[in-house]
Amino acid sequence: MSEVRTARAYNQNHIPRERTPGRRRVSIYVAWSYPAEAGRNPAELDNRFSTLTEVRRVAWPAYEDPKWSDPMQFQQGIAGSLELFFWAWVPFQEFVEEVTGHPVPVYQRIDQAGFRTPLDERVMADTDTLFVFGLDHMVTRQEAQPEEVEALRAFLGREDACLVLGPHHDVGASDDLAARDVEYRHHGDPLVPRQQRFATYVRSLMHGLGVPVENRYGLVTRGGEYCFLPGLSALRWLGDLRD
Repeated sequence: MSEVRTARAYNQNHIPRERTPGRRRVSIYVAWSYPAEAGRNPAELDNRFSTLTEVRRVAWPAYEDPKWSDPMQFQQGIAGSLELFFWAWVPFQEFVEEVTGHPVPVYQRIDQAGFRTPLDERVMADTDTLFVFGLDHMVTRQEAQPEEVEALRAFLGREDACLVLGPHHDVGASDDLAARDVEYRHHGDPLVPRQQRFATYVRSLMHGLGVPVENRYGLVTRGGEYCFLPGLSALRWLGDLRD
């Protein structure tokens, strides 16, 4: 990837990308409320992201460089963990921009500054491939509105439009604490709490689009990557699709 030679900017409106034949315009939509996620009480064990301090403890010594561990340089609470997502997406954004010639914007349903961006034509007008990441905990009540579902239907009606929905996992739905522990161990990520229920927003989108897929557990492979498997009913539905 080429070296980035421009300074980082924040809190600006997106500049629309012109359509270029053969070069797709990729966008990422994160369906969380950043303030709601960052503001969760760290004293509560479930349904929240880890603090960066917890990440450092579990992943030690991976994040002991001062760029991560120094509270004067990087947030040590839940907000710090949320920022790790943005760091992780940067290589993807850089690679796609290098291949397509188009930058990859990352939209948030509600961002750090409290700006709300519903999934509407402003997001999709200059997008050919749209990733929607369901990183919203259910307790934050992010639900797709009917007009968002209709906007997405209109997007999918465009030639060559591509939609990728990532509902993330749903661990510990049962009230049985022993069952929660089994799901936690099956998932394999020590930072996941015994109950971590995600993706009300993406689930509501999928329901509105008539897609009967519900990701439950998810698991982490030996290399650390996440792997999500749909249920048998979803696999049968996918197998019945025809061009």
